[in-house]
Amino acid sequence: MYLCCLSQDHPSYNGCTPELRISDGFLIKVYAPSDPEDHSEHLGEPAFAAVLKAAYLVEPRRASTAVFKFSGTLGVSNRIDKKSATIMAFSHFVLQETACQYMFSDIQGTPMTSSKGKDTTIVLFDPMTHTLKGKSGLGDHGLDGIRTFIEQHQCSPICRAISLCDSQALKVTYDALKPGEGSQTVDTDMESSDDE
Repeated sequence: MYLCCLSQDHPSYNGCTPELRISDGFLIKVYAPSDPEDHSEHLGEPAFAAVLKAAYLVEPRRASTAVFKFSGTLGVSNRIDKKSATIMAFSHFVLQETACQYMFSDIQGTPMTSSKGKDTTIVLFDPMTHTLKGKSGLGDHGLDGIRTFIEQHQCSPICRAISLCDSQALKVTYDALKPGEGSQTVDTDMESSDDE
């Protein structure tokens, strides 16, 4: 949706939108029984409670070791080159579309080189997120992470061309989300469902 919006609303991108891909990947989770002495059975299957001991994100090996770092966990890039501005406008777009309840951070990518020797695609990998409840995974700083983006982000011509709101409008939305201020939240279905 974002790249479609970008190519329609930003004339300088006609036919030259930076090619972006998201890396394939999967999680490996390692569990251990919570009580190894529990040998009770249920419907013929051993019953035991498992405790998550470790989780690993596995991605394909990339041909290049070069990495473009577009943002950090709590840091924002305000570089103005087309690739950086496109990625930071993407973070802004997601934050706006979720009413400041979800955003991407720690965005990085590796260039894929075409057979002609030209960088044509950036493969984005291993992003982190900040969410309203701070429960999307390691590196989720919740409202602090969202606030940091709003305070540091400087809208680029891309943000303005696709009619993203300014930082002041994001701050107003963010302020309404602060706990204890009678805020209402939208269920974005992007966080885990293990609510308290």
